[in-house]
Amino acid sequence: MKKLLLIFAAFGLLMASCQKDLDTATDAPLIDASKARLLMDGYWQLTAYTVNPDFNDSTAFPTDVFPQMPGCEKDNLYKFVSPTLLSIQEGATKCGLSAPDSVDYVYSLTNNESHFTVWSNPDDLEHSLVYDAEITYPSTKKFIIVYHVYNDATKLTSEHIKTFEKIAQ
Repeated sequence: MKKLLLIFAAFGLLMASCQKDLDTATDAPLIDASKARLLMDGYWQLTAYTVNPDFNDSTAFPTDVFPQMPGCEKDNLYKFVSPTLLSIQEGATKCGLSAPDSVDYVYSLTNNESHFTVWSNPDDLEHSLVYDAEITYPSTKKFIIVYHVYNDATKLTSEHIKTFEKIAQ
């Protein structure tokens, strides 16, 4: 019986030492599973855009505005260059001949990477807000932003839903 207990004790110590080695292994590669990393992996393109003209009216229906958008906006590519820099690049069609090939924006992901904020001027964040949106990630190849816009003239708040999909590049 004593031999059996010694064998179990030795086996337990052996397993504990092996587990410690696995837990403290430093040569194992770390995987960055953040949403910012997901966004930085490739190019994104707007594939759907709906607007609910009165978010506070439960009888209001969203309108699909994507088909009416000019092609020069639909073909733009969104590249998350770093965890804080977003570059919107003109696609094959430019909306204006003098338009730049790309425009850079500053962005942040907060609230457990579920809130997406974009500014056009990093030196004037207070007056250069582009998006203040909630962001969801239905898959590794799609993200959706939802934001609200208040119209002073109509006194209505519209809800905008934009879907972006990763494209092969």
